Amino acid sequence: MKKETLIFLLVAGVTLFAVMTYSSRITPPTEAVSNEVRELPGDAGIDGKTWLLSFDQAKQLSESTGRPILADFTGSDWCGWCIRLDEEIFSHPVFQKWASEKVILLKLDYPQKTPQPPAEAKQNQTLMSVYRISGFPTILFLDAKGTPLGRSGYISDDPREWIADAQGKLGA
Repeated sequence: MKKETLIFLLVAGVTLFAVMTYSSRITPPTEAVSNEVRELPGDAGIDGKTWLLSFDQAKQLSESTGRPILADFTGSDWCGWCIRLDEEIFSHPVFQKWASEKVILLKLDYPQKTPQPPAEAKQNQTLMSVYRISGFPTILFLDAKGTPLGRSGYISDDPREWIADAQGKLGA
């Protein structure tokens, strides 16, 4: 019985040491983390280049302009197809011109390496659940009330093809 107790205590001690060593290597974020979803001023969301981060701000802008919301559900720092969509389509001048005239841009990010304000992460997780997002990238086209109008993703490396598909989903 004493031998079993000794073995148990030895295993427990090694486990405790391992946990304490590992937890001391976790570093907190170097920047302060906000408790609110970041709202962007000016022409963010409508300039074709700057993406809104707040769903409420996107809905308000959609309501005031009459434009639908293009919601990009993305894993910006780990999802290969998301990164390609951003580099090949969203960063292209043809897309940016179209977006500046037709949609409100909203980025809903699910990063693995980049810290995110808690309110923003919570908002994004809630929207992922509400809209039943199961893979990345997923693009949802939404009206000002948040009702889905269409769904897309990475379909082509040609911005003109991507825009044609988007316009078909928007009925334009």
